[in-house]
Amino acid sequence: MQNQKDTTDETLRGLPEGWYAIAPLSAIRTKKLNAFDLCGRSLLVTLEGSVPVIFDRACPHMGIDLSKGKISKNGQILCPYHNEPFCKLTGDYTGETFKTPMRLHQYPAQVCYDWVWFYNGKQPKYDLPSFSATHHDFSWQRVTVTARMDNMMLNALDALHFVSLHKGLLSAKDRFYGVEAINDYVFKCRVGIDEIARGYLNLEAMERIVYGPSLSVNGVKFGGSIRDYRILTFRPQANGKTEIVMINCIQKDRPPTSRADLNIPGILKLLVRLIPRRMFAAAINTTLFFQDSVVTRNIISNRRTPDVEVDQPAIHYLRVYNRLRPTQSAKVLVGE
Repeated sequence: MQNQKDTTDETLRGLPEGWYAIAPLSAIRTKKLNAFDLCGRSLLVTLEGSVPVIFDRACPHMGIDLSKGKISKNGQILCPYHNEPFCKLTGDYTGETFKTPMRLHQYPAQVCYDWVWFYNGKQPKYDLPSFSATHHDFSWQRVTVTARMDNMMLNALDALHFVSLHKGLLSAKDRFYGVEAINDYVFKCRVGIDEIARGYLNLEAMERIVYGPSLSVNGVKFGGSIRDYRILTFRPQANGKTEIVMINCIQKDRPPTSRADLNIPGILKLLVRLIPRRMFAAAINTTLFFQDSVVTRNIISNRRTPDVEVDQPAIHYLRVYNRLRPTQSAKVLVGE
């Protein structure tokens, strides 16, 4: 019988290898054993000053949850079952009971943007991106970040994170008015002669705006027709990575049309002609199918979602996604 492959050190567990945020640094208790569950892993987080140290939470002896233990006066992690010590910096067993070497499995960790991050793998293959203090300028702009391809897609699909993550970046005039009003927020910019409403709205809010009567939330009026244009292009690079360009805009106050008449604006049609069809993908609709959680689940499980009516030569972007491996280099093109 062939030997089965040992998968104990494999890192995916359903999620790609990469950096994941665990919690704000302020949420990590100092001189305590902090327990977190993320990426299918049970993690033990401690702080050495302001530097996070992250291990698997199971004791290598009998699998006991180490977060139920404590940190000794001399800086050792003590298992709650046998009180055996492990170094809180390296995870090495420092007791005398067992002669066989033992150590806690340790993960790469760092603090970035006041959050604690861990790397779901052995050695990081890329660094977290570094942004300047003024990178939150929401004028029509190009933004270059370092990320995985699937993260870029999911970020475009996930409307709910805008509720908490971006609300502090809004001016007082445009501030959200409660959870319900958040879904109706539209960030406006001007490009050429077209007024573009750029933002993230969930499916229910979009349906109310597109199909329902005009409504007003705390004096902010909504209503009329909205079209969402989201284009993802993929360009292989000489270094083996894949450059991703995402164009995402929402047109507001357009005359309503049939769902079959989803014409791409002239500038986007020009892009379609310039980009090879096999490397081009577009998601175009009036009711934001791609904000649906079902689509998000399908992307995670790599299944194909039902087709959305689009103008040719656009193709469903999941078909392209399935053919490309995740990348550590992604370029986001917003509004150009």
